[in-house]
Amino acid sequence: MSVLAALGLTVGITLAATGVVDLKKVQKEMGETIRLMFSSDSDEPTVSEVTSGYWAVFLASNQVYFGKLTNKNAQFLVLTDVFYLRAQRRLQPPDESDEDGGVAIGQPRQQVQLIKLGDELHGPEDKIEFNRDNVLFVEQLKDDSRVVKGIEQFKAQ
Repeated sequence: MSVLAALGLTVGITLAATGVVDLKKVQKEMGETIRLMFSSDSDEPTVSEVTSGYWAVFLASNQVYFGKLTNKNAQFLVLTDVFYLRAQRRLQPPDESDEDGGVAIGQPRQQVQLIKLGDELHGPEDKIEFNRDNVLFVEQLKDDSRVVKGIEQFKAQ
């Protein structure tokens, strides 16, 4: 235990023992705060009410999916309008006239494609449900992100 934590605990016990602090009231208020933080039925708006933008869902398997996120507070997060990235290595190394920049001469370059879920061999629906135990974190994407711009280009076709 750190010195600061031990000092805080000592002060808290002293204040409770002298009657300055009502320990039962503090415990009740903290319990209510913790319940609200982790409750899925709180009055706090859901993701779908706050934004209609795109999210990135990062999984423990190193996969990343992009789409519209709902059910953020439930055990299963739901992603619709789903896209993902596919990286392919170029077989020939870039030559010196390659204008891509940032690629060392003689090293193969990866080409990254944004893929719309649904055209795969097994024909999935455009919806994925993720068990939150497999989700590392989620990020809301800015309107000017390269992924969002790629999605907009795909939809414009």
